[in-house]
Amino acid sequence: MNYTETTESKDGRTIPLIGKNALHSKYNPEREAQSFAAQFKKGGFFVVLGIAGGYHISALLQAHPQSKVVAVEAEKADIEFLKRIPEVEKLGNDKRVRFASEESIENAITESYKPALHGDMTICALRSWENIFKERKEAIVGKIKDALKKVSADYSVQSHFGKIWQKNIFENLKSASESNTDIKKTISGIPSKKTAAIIAAGPTLDKTVEKIRKDRESYFVIATDTAFSALEERKIEADCVVSVDGQSVSHAHFMHAIDNDTIFVFDLCANSSAARKVVEAGGRAIFTESGHPLARYASTYTGRRAFPVIETGSGTVTIAAADFAIKAGFTHLEFFGADFSYVDGLPYAKGTYLDRIYRSDETMLDNFETRFDKLMFRTELKKTGKRKFTTEILESYSESMESFLKNRGFKRIENGETKIFTTGKSAKAEWNFPDFDYRKFVEFYRSKMKNMPEEDSPEMMTILPLAAHMKSPILAHAKSLEYTEKL
Repeated sequence: MNYTETTESKDGRTIPLIGKNALHSKYNPEREAQSFAAQFKKGGFFVVLGIAGGYHISALLQAHPQSKVVAVEAEKADIEFLKRIPEVEKLGNDKRVRFASEESIENAITESYKPALHGDMTICALRSWENIFKERKEAIVGKIKDALKKVSADYSVQSHFGKIWQKNIFENLKSASESNTDIKKTISGIPSKKTAAIIAAGPTLDKTVEKIRKDRESYFVIATDTAFSALEERKIEADCVVSVDGQSVSHAHFMHAIDNDTIFVFDLCANSSAARKVVEAGGRAIFTESGHPLARYASTYTGRRAFPVIETGSGTVTIAAADFAIKAGFTHLEFFGADFSYVDGLPYAKGTYLDRIYRSDETMLDNFETRFDKLMFRTELKKTGKRKFTTEILESYSESMESFLKNRGFKRIENGETKIFTTGKSAKAEWNFPDFDYRKFVEFYRSKMKNMPEEDSPEMMTILPLAAHMKSPILAHAKSLEYTEKL
């Protein structure tokens, strides 16, 4: 602990000391605090380095009452010491304030800072604290910047997909309520003693797919949506198809006939046109959720979960397919085309939707090869082998999948161009879920959303991704109500 004792200012305020150094004015800490707050003309979200006696934080909140504050000290023990000061104790009970140490600052930022609600972040420091903790300040600011990178990445994705997700979720919830699929019976019929063949659409699928064809009865084939059409072109029927991508182009994966023997697993954020096609065709559709706040809210609003949770790791459908296989009881997984790299000048196997699109109207000067090159060279490439390249994001996907499987007790067995993972213990999940009543959910949700929800309410969480897209919680609130009216 760094703080040693307290003293009193001339006006009776408690002042913390570090050695002989007072952290506030010994004459008028309140006036000093007001000068601190006056530096900032706009509010939103503040990270204040140095809690000390808390007077400057109180002045900041008085000047910007709608703001949120993460107040930081070097160590947790310092915070506990400072809570003895009445002003700090009062701040600890203020829902606008969160205390954090150097150890916990990253979590505090990622959990508290919501750009769609709070706008820009301001980092500031109490001058006396900054003078004492110069080295610690640098380390703490570094951790704040690391947290900001994560928040910014999430916000960027939400800004791009927020509207698509919100629309898809409402439409998929409606489709889920109209589906006649008996989930428990469907899962119980899966032969989990077989090997689950997880089919991604990487270039090596062109070579390895013959292994499935020669020994089809040994595999339960789980295709990612991108690989679905590639298998269809090769006359290999998928036992299951998993889809998580919400973009409209995903519907292109499902243009062919729907086989009622195939199980279709759709994340609630997935393309709703594809899901609706399966449901209307009488196909076996299982809807899942992977963490979107609206999907989670809809699944649990009655107090009993209505949709199974399927993890996507860093957001990849390959991990979603693997998680489905694990929760269906498989202990032996083999991955085909899960390259997370560009091989032999190609990003995908033959027969994917891009393959068809790029070849449909190619010319001598703009053929499918030049179009794939444009796709691959969008970001810097890293060579990993002969005629094999990857990118930073593809590497992160690969690492995410390896970590995901390791954390679930799977060990990798090397086997050429396919990846085999095995475990000694089944992790089959319970698949006993109630029917989802869309009409009742909409009535409940609208009753909760009649007025603009409070910032920390579950209802506000449901519209944050849409708010990121629309740059306004107010517009996102109105849009969500509009979706419920249309459906």
